[in-house]
Amino acid sequence: MKWIAFRVVNKTVFWGSALLSVFALVQSVIAQPVQWSGNGHYYEIVIASGVSWNAAKNAAEQRVYRCRRGHLATITSQAENTFLWDLYRQSLSCGGINSQVYIGGYEDPPGSGNWKWVTGEPMGYTNWRQGEPNNRGYETVIALGLFCDGTWNNVPPDGSWGSLGYIVEYPPSNEFSGDVNRSGCVDDADLLAVLFAFGNTGSNLGGVDTNCDEVVDDADLLTVLFQFGSGC
Repeated sequence: MKWIAFRVVNKTVFWGSALLSVFALVQSVIAQPVQWSGNGHYYEIVIASGVSWNAAKNAAEQRVYRCRRGHLATITSQAENTFLWDLYRQSLSCGGINSQVYIGGYEDPPGSGNWKWVTGEPMGYTNWRQGEPNNRGYETVIALGLFCDGTWNNVPPDGSWGSLGYIVEYPPSNEFSGDVNRSGCVDDADLLAVLFAFGNTGSNLGGVDTNCDEVVDDADLLTVLFQFGSGC
């Protein structure tokens, strides 16, 4: 069993979990999130070999960048598809089964031919490869990377075929208003989270950076205090 040490406000917390060690090894980001001028959203590719679509979806929704909470990328225009394909080609090589990264499209219910985005946006634009989607009811989610022209492929959601990772999209968000842990209630847990993170800086601070100024300071503490009890 390997031990991983994390620094938290001058205290060292040890996690004796082999699972955490493995997770840390397989999860890596290609580069800092990149903003697309077409909508102002940020996007990044996360490498997580063999990850399932559901695990990728959950992980994407826990990622935060510049006070924006992520989700699996949705593609609603040819321009957005071109941007994401360019982002993919800057760091990855296409053409293999295990070169594919998930996006946020899925068939619901499986086998119905009814494809949806995780955000509920209408799927008015599609970019399927000729002959895709196929194997309905079995290949129920969408990936990029098999075809080197940026067209889409439908794949099984379990990832055991060798999924490479997923693309995260970060739209603007106003959710960070004191409920740091997203429990629906601004309480002691939120206050403690801000206190333990006090003085931290950076663009990936999550809900503790309530005003999105990339530093956890008095302003964030006051936000939690003024909102204390909300939703409880």
